[in-house]
Order: sequence, then C-alpha cells, then structure tokens
Amino acid sequence: MPTNKALDIHHAFSPMRDAMLLWLALLTVSLACLLFVGYRAERVIHNEAEALAEKTADLTAIIIDEAGHARFARTGSMWSAEHKTLIEPLLDLHRRFPETARIRTLI
Repeated sequence: MPTNKALDIHHAFSPMRDAMLLWLALLTVSLACLLFVGYRAERVIHNEAEALAEKTADLTAIIIDEAGHARFARTGSMWSAEHKTLIEPLLDLHRRFPETARIRTLI
C-alpha cells in the first residue's frame, strides 16, 4: 500500500527541520567567529600595551640619572631638594604622557 508523501510526517516537517538546522549551523559559526575575534582583539590590545610599556621603560632609562638615584637611595630623604631635581625629568615625562601613571626606578 503506497503512502501519500504529502501526509508523511517526515516530509511534512522537512522544511522546518532544515530551517532549524540551518539556524543552528549559522548560530554556531557566528559564535565561533565572535569568540575568535574577541580573542584576537584581546591579544592585539595586550601586545600594544606591552609595546607601550617597553617604549616608556626605554625612554625612562635614557632620561634617568642612575648615579643620582643610587646616591639618593643610600642617603636621601623624600621631597628634599635632591629628590626634586632627580624626579623632575620623570615628572616632565608624565606631563607629556599622562597615560603613564607610575614610573618606578630600581637601583
């Protein structure tokens, strides 16, 4: 006994099933793309911040008075005249690049 294809349950819902599978595939690909783009953007921002920190460190190393800082670390006191002259180049750097919040020296 032949069945009528128009009344067969598998054929009646085939367009709906195909649409749902297509929607699920598009959703999966879209989410995967968003995760990948988010990861790449995070890596780019991290690399740029790291490069900026390296440039700031290089610039600071050029303008800093190593001998003065070493001498101050042994005998100086905060906010003395010597301290103010030693930190003036660092303050100028901070004024020109306000995104540089802290500059620390290690002797």
